[in-house]
This record gives sequence, C-alpha cells and structure tokens, in this order.
Amino acid sequence: MLNRYSTLLTIALTGILGGAAGHTATAGNVPRVALLELYTSEGCNSCPPTDRWVSELPQPQFVPQRLVVLAFHVDYWNYLGWQDRFSQRRFTERQQALVRANGLRTAYTPQLVLNGRDFRDTAGIEKQVANINAQAPGVNLTLQANKKDSTLKASVSVNPVTPSTQEPMELYLALYENNLESQVQAGENRGKSLQHDYVVRVLIGPVAVAPDKAARQEWQIPLAADWKTADMGLAAFVQSVKTGEVLQVTTRIFQ
Repeated sequence: MLNRYSTLLTIALTGILGGAAGHTATAGNVPRVALLELYTSEGCNSCPPTDRWVSELPQPQFVPQRLVVLAFHVDYWNYLGWQDRFSQRRFTERQQALVRANGLRTAYTPQLVLNGRDFRDTAGIEKQVANINAQAPGVNLTLQANKKDSTLKASVSVNPVTPSTQEPMELYLALYENNLESQVQAGENRGKSLQHDYVVRVLIGPVAVAPDKAARQEWQIPLAADWKTADMGLAAFVQSVKTGEVLQVTTRIFQ
C-alpha cells in the first residue's frame, strides 16, 4: 500500500524471477503480460463508452498479472472548446508513432492498442489476452518504488531473455491514477460527468535497452498535491523499437 509513510513496493513478474540475470523464461514459468493502451479525450463524444468498457473489464480474467491498462488522453480535441486536464502533447505523439507502426492512415479516438497493435475486436479481448499470456516474454522486468513525502523513487531492472531478444528495445515508466471524475462544461461532452481510470499522469521514456545485457534505471518522480496516491499505480514496459510490440509489462497498484 502506498501512503504517506515510506513503503517499499517490489514486484517481480509471477514472483519467480529471483533477480537472476540471464534467467531463461518460457511460457510455462513466466507469462507475458498484455498491455492495453487507450487513447481518449474528454473532448470526444464517442470516447465515454470505451472509457467505461475499459473501467469495467472483469476480474479474474483481467487481473494485473494478465493485463495492464493505461489510458492516454490526447490533446488534439482540445480546440473544440474543452481543455482535457489529463491531456498531454507527448501522449498524442506516442499515438502518432503507433499509427505509423501499424500502417494506419490517421489517428482516431477512442483507439485501443493491444501489445503495440491496433485493436478493435473488443468482444475477443479475453482470447487475445490469453494468447499473449501463453507467450514467453521478450524480457524479464522487476519494478521497485519507494514513496517519501511528495516524491516517488522508482527503479526498473531489465533482463533480456536469451536468445529470443536480438533487437533494439525501449523502456517506459508510467504513473497512472484511478477513480477520477470531470464535470465537462464545454465541447462535445458538455454537461456530462465523466469517470476515468488508468489515467496516465507521468510517462517517462523512451530509455534505450541493449538486447544483450541487463540494465537498471532509476527515477525520482514529483507527486502533485492533488494526486490521490491511494488510487495510483506504476507500470513499466519494454517494447521493440522496430515493430512497437510490447515485450513485457509489469505494474504495481497502490491500495
């Protein structure tokens, strides 16, 4: 639980990495966790149903050991009259990079991206996540975080899985918040009360990861006074530079 006291939070995927560099993973002992990215906006009138769908994904089918969700609020609908307070330009830029990697003509909202691939088959989400979970991860990840006062200290250890990982990779760290609400006063959703989960507050990266050696990265993240740390989580993920495929993701929910 992340609270006003300094708490050490450690997560190693399935708890069996043992911290050993060079550990060879197989689908039988370390599953690949799926990453579902939502690109959304409070200025988009077609986005609220998908926001709700993401928030209502059932458990135990979609526990964090199987699926991690991140919601990126883009900024290109802000011109319609409502400034989405969660939007960031860099989230728009990340979506644009995924659009190019997927060979799409343009960005759109709401957009779902599953492990780096454009995803529209919401009815088949359980099967698709199970297929990803059955694969061996491209890397092993260990995430640690320690909160003190208004600063979160985080570190991520990356151990490439030999010999499957032979391509340039990038590491990202995302701090996100659940149970958020906005009263929209203008734009396409004027007059609506919108609820949000998995809203990315901070995105760090890309950090280059070598395909043939273990690495450790550390950060200090300032926490804004209005962020409710009891509703926050931290996620780390590694993706292929060439294809955008997510090779592994891990998270810690602070409750």
